Amino acid sequence: TVYGDPVHLLNIIINLLENANKYSPETPEIRIETVNIPGEGILVKVIDKGIGMSKEYQKRIFEKFYRSESAERSGGTGLGLSICRGLMEAMSGKVVARNRIEETGLVVTLMIPAAA
Repeated sequence: TVYGDPVHLLNIIINLLENANKYSPETPEIRIETVNIPGEGILVKVIDKGIGMSKEYQKRIFEKFYRSESAERSGGTGLGLSICRGLMEAMSGKVVARNRIEETGLVVTLMIPAAA
């Protein structure tokens, strides 16, 4: 059992899937992986094979209104990931993003804490 608002968690995951789809090739390959960490919570990973992100974007990916150059071409307000971070923090969780190591793409990881 995890601690979190089910509606907010669903909205976060939908937002991450939409972002992964937006920045992936025409036929996107997006995976969701979960890992149960007993006593700590659940890790949820959204993994895509998109373009990844530059070092500059890595530093600012969760800032309000910040959009990468590729995001400017595909629309959006630059609020989605910032809202995801705010919602995760409000639920005592975390969200991090990193480039994939073995190939192009991005991994966004949510840490949803275990219920007390």
